[in-house]
Amino acid sequence: MFANAHCSHKSLLNKNSQKQIDFCQEITGNDWEIQNKSSKYEILIRKGLVVIENDWDLGEIYSIMKKNSIAKKESNKEFSTNLLIKLGIDFETKNNGIHLIITTDILELIDFYPSTGKWIPRGKKSYRGIKNLIKYITN
Repeated sequence: MFANAHCSHKSLLNKNSQKQIDFCQEITGNDWEIQNKSSKYEILIRKGLVVIENDWDLGEIYSIMKKNSIAKKESNKEFSTNLLIKLGIDFETKNNGIHLIITTDILELIDFYPSTGKWIPRGKKSYRGIKNLIKYITN
């Protein structure tokens, strides 16, 4: 849970906040109370969340991270879809824009998932990234 302690996520499952703190202190010798907030919640800060409370438990942290992940995927979906439109790349929308089917100039079908950036030319391996997809289509 906290960066400087090096406790695995799996070892902290099914433990409340205090048990997580006690467990990591016992395993690593690092005292939770002397850790600064950026060390305690480094992953949340990396994700752009700046309001952190000392008494949050793992469930609350997970809930915030999940909401952040959903917002990021929606932002990715919007950006990627708009970029394809701007570049004049034709596609068919499925599942409210979660799945796009792109037909290339050589009539190759590509399944694209703009929220994650994953794209798969039919019958081939999967790739990631809107920039890579655009390079693939335009070459």
